[in-house]
Amino acid sequence: MTASSAPVAVVTGAVQGIGRRVAEALADEGYALALIDLREPAEVLAAVRDRGVEALGVTGDVAAVVAFLADPERSGFVNGVALPVDGGWTADAGWTALRLRKRAGTTD
Repeated sequence: MTASSAPVAVVTGAVQGIGRRVAEALADEGYALALIDLREPAEVLAAVRDRGVEALGVTGDVAAVVAFLADPERSGFVNGVALPVDGGWTADAGWTALRLRKRAGTTD
């Protein structure tokens, strides 16, 4: 897998609730997405792909994030442009993440 030209977000808890809303909001902003959840993320994966963005799904817990980033076949997807995880803060994406969280109706 090659690096995406879009900024990439890894969203945990992506199947429902806040995680899904964040994934959809990030897709609307043009982010490529890695969607991680304990449940199969097929439905949200299809929903964000329908918005025209690259996305892949991983079934597992937060440890799957570490495995995803350590896997050379998958980690090429991450391009270093931005990496907000669950709407978290990074130097480049903090304000974008906050804006997206507000848009999704969550600010906590």
